[in-house]
Amino acid sequence: MEDEERKIEDMLKKLRALDEEIRKLRDERDRYNEEVRKWAEKRNMYNQEASQYYKVAREAREERDKINQQVAELKKRKNELIEKIRELREKAREYRDLKEKYRKQVTVPLSRVRREIERIEWELETRVMSLERERRLVDTVMKMAKEVKLNLEFVRKSREYERKMIEILAEAEKLRAEMNNIREKMIELANESQTYHERMKKYYQMGDEIRQKADEAHQKVLEYREIANKYHQEMIEKIKERNEIRDKLREIERKRIEEEERLREEALRKEAEEVYKRFQEGRRLTLEEFRLLERYGYIKLGGVDEDTGSSG
Repeated sequence: MEDEERKIEDMLKKLRALDEEIRKLRDERDRYNEEVRKWAEKRNMYNQEASQYYKVAREAREERDKINQQVAELKKRKNELIEKIRELREKAREYRDLKEKYRKQVTVPLSRVRREIERIEWELETRVMSLERERRLVDTVMKMAKEVKLNLEFVRKSREYERKMIEILAEAEKLRAEMNNIREKMIELANESQTYHERMKKYYQMGDEIRQKADEAHQKVLEYREIANKYHQEMIEKIKERNEIRDKLREIERKRIEEEERLREEALRKEAEEVYKRFQEGRRLTLEEFRLLERYGYIKLGGVDEDTGSSG
């Protein structure tokens, strides 16, 4: 019995020690869970701040890309103009060559030929000459007139190609002016694009720096959560151990009560035997003693006189 009491006392001491350990483990767990909460708040704050920087960076990138698209369209138009100007200049060179070709085919100065024709015509009209000479002079005028006509055609064609050449060069110059405007606009847009590009890089870098802090904070969350979980697991094990001891104590208490009940029942049964012996000897019994006898089956009461103790 003393061993059992000592065992119970040891178990109760163990329970008190476990309660203290559980309290300390719970405090440590809660302390690290608080660290988890604080670092999680920092992580979320950093992530939100980084998201804002990334948003600005994306907006800058979108503006840069829009401008770059404009630059690409202008570049396409510029290349089209370069090709068109090249074609016009090639055509102008063809017209220049044709102009020079016809200009070089003019064999005599037309003004001098015209003066010579006028002189001959004046001689034919004013001077008396032989028929032979007159015929020769007429043939000369006709030949010279043909030559003039042919040369005039060469001059006309030369001037026509010169006019076409000038028109084409004027058109090419107009396109070149447009191309120069495009180049200036491309430079302006390129500078604007670079500004957005630098802004994009700046805010991506700022976002990355803040995201790095968020990652570091998240690492703290994981570290402290692991420690908190470790304390929690230890606490669960201690609670489990405590519950096992409590179950054992309850079982001991149950057995103790059962043993007390058994002993009491045994004592009552022995008492009932003694009372029954007195009953058989005709001795006077109390109502409680009759009830004891009835409980253990020695008699069956129909009615008992409490004063006499006899059955009716």
